[in-house]
This record gives sequence, structure tokens and C-alpha cells, in this order.
Amino acid sequence: MLFKQVISVDSIFFHALNNCDLKTYESFLVDDFEFYHDRGGLTKSRDAEMKSMTSFCGEQRQQQKLRRELIRESVEVSPIKDFGAVETGRHRFFLVIGDKSEKLIEEAKFTNIWQTLSTGWKLSRVISYDHRPISNVQLDDNVLDRYTGKYQMAPDRVIVITKNQKLLRVKDGDWSADLYSESNSKFYLDHGNVQFEFVNGQKGRVEKLVIFENGNQIESGTKKD
Repeated sequence: MLFKQVISVDSIFFHALNNCDLKTYESFLVDDFEFYHDRGGLTKSRDAEMKSMTSFCGEQRQQQKLRRELIRESVEVSPIKDFGAVETGRHRFFLVIGDKSEKLIEEAKFTNIWQTLSTGWKLSRVISYDHRPISNVQLDDNVLDRYTGKYQMAPDRVIVITKNQKLLRVKDGDWSADLYSESNSKFYLDHGNVQFEFVNGQKGRVEKLVIFENGNQIESGTKKD
């Protein structure tokens, strides 16, 4: 019974998050709400959280629309006497490209402290941690190694591709970002709809990098020896 109740409010709360329904989202938070995030640090109070969410659902959301998905089989729920319940588990985050397209970018662990009040279940504390980049396809190191190197995109511009654990990393001047694999030769960013495709030559060696945005080629460059 308790498990079903908590799973139900979890579903409503994160449906509001996925859809930037800020009114419903705020209705679940207690006044002294606290959110501990391994990357973002501590957000203290409901007002501070809503300020952060308003920003997240504004310009940032236009570039990086995300969907949270609960890994249901990972969830455990335990009662807290005279208070509510603690919910622990794992969830995944997807970059939403369009109505029918999305790409996996991250998995993390969470702990939610739920409080029962006269107005229903409310979130008192949230801990979100152990965020790990994860992509649709996991490639072996020897495949990733083939793509590392420098790519001449223009006479005065070079893009550098390195390996970052099980991902690739692109560096273009002062800007850098991880690349997530969706096939043996295609990779994507964790924001927008941008793809990087590595092209082999006749001898099977990587010779070219092509960049697409919203399905259209925007530039290409050759790999330097």
C-alpha cells in the first residue's frame, strides 16, 4: 500500500517536471524544502527551488528539453514513523529531440523524503547523486580510439576529439562537450539536435568529421595525421 502511494505521487511530481508544469511541481514542495545535488550543490527552500525551476523551464529548456524516467525495479520505499516515507532508486534522463525522438544522456541515483500532511504527500528533502553520462550505444575503447585526433574544419580552426571514459569529448577553441554514441560512427550532444559523424576512407581509416544540426549538414573537416 505504501509503495503504491509513493510511486503514484512520484509519477505525478515528475510528470510535472517533464512538462514544466510549475504550479503542480511547486504544490508538492514543503516551505523548508531542500535539494542536494552532487553537481549543483544545495538548494535551500521552496522559493529557491522554484527560482531555479523557472530558469530551467525558460531559455535553458528551449535548448535542452529533458525527460526523466523512473527505473521502477530499482525503487525501494520504507516508512518513517510519524512523518512519511523514504524512497530510493535510480532514474534516467533523455534529451527530447521531437515528438517521436529522444536520446539517453544520463543515469543517477536519488533519495526522496516524503512527508504526509493534511494536504497530502509532500516532498521534504531530495538527494540526487552519482550522475553518470550514458548513451544509447556503448562502444569499446578500440572503436572510440579510432576517432580521437585533430580535425581541420577551416584554415584557422581545428577541432580536437579525445576520449572521456566511455564517451568522446569535442574541443573547439574554448568550448568543449561530451559526445554520446548512437551508432558505431555517429555521436550526439546532450543539448539541441546536433550530430557528429565520422567517415571512413577507402582504406578503412577515419578521414572526415561531418557535423549536422536538425538533420542538415552544417560543416565538415578532414582528420590530420
